Amino acid sequence: MHRIQYRVQRRSVLLLAVVAVSCLLAACAAGGAGDDVESAPATTASAAPSGTPTAAPASTPTATPTATPEEQSFETQNGTMRIRIPAGWTVEDRSGLVVNHDGRQQWDNAVRFTAPTGEVLGYYDGYMSDTGVASTEHGVVDERPIADGVVATAWWERYEDGPYRAFVSLQPGQGAPAASALVGAGDANRGHSLILRSDVIGYDAPSYASQAEAEAALSTPEVQRALDIMSTLELTGVDQYAMPEGVEVEGDGPDAP
Repeated sequence: MHRIQYRVQRRSVLLLAVVAVSCLLAACAAGGAGDDVESAPATTASAAPSGTPTAAPASTPTATPTATPEEQSFETQNGTMRIRIPAGWTVEDRSGLVVNHDGRQQWDNAVRFTAPTGEVLGYYDGYMSDTGVASTEHGVVDERPIADGVVATAWWERYEDGPYRAFVSLQPGQGAPAASALVGAGDANRGHSLILRSDVIGYDAPSYASQAEAEAALSTPEVQRALDIMSTLELTGVDQYAMPEGVEVEGDGPDAP
């Protein structure tokens, strides 16, 4: 178990991050792949698209979350990442076409992996920004290196004299961890986020009055399992504008035929 504590001044950090924390659960492009990975309509959990979504404002197909009877490898519909999912978890794919900040249509992925015990690993990849704000105090409790400097990290943060919050998420592996962090793969201008949400971890969970309480929340078997799953992540470096097989740009957007 690694415990590394840092104290830093509030500062801007250049890391692969979304403009605001809300972008962890929402596509950073206008008319995102699911405006929220909690509330956006669902698509099938298979690797192939179940229909052709329309351009933003997107209208994605709806499907019931699919349970995995045994451990399986999941791949996003346009091949941006692969990950191993344990038996019994449900996979809910809410990905779709968006219009990004450059006014071009692209495919953003938003997928929920839900454990039988209720905790959720929320995955997103899409348009990237390069700004963020570091906490004034933070500490790493545990981590798993993945590849290309990306690290699955269990960590806590605190702003000034406020409460402590606990997170499990992907981090770039350098600089202060941030809940808004997106990590990159290769030269593709596409950010990737994978973050744990449960009754005790994440922004929806209660805050903690002390560092010891936050570290205890990050030292559970559920967190260890989440880190183990996250460590199987493979980012492929697929081009920013790669589309799933059979999906073409539609509508009146800049890329429309």
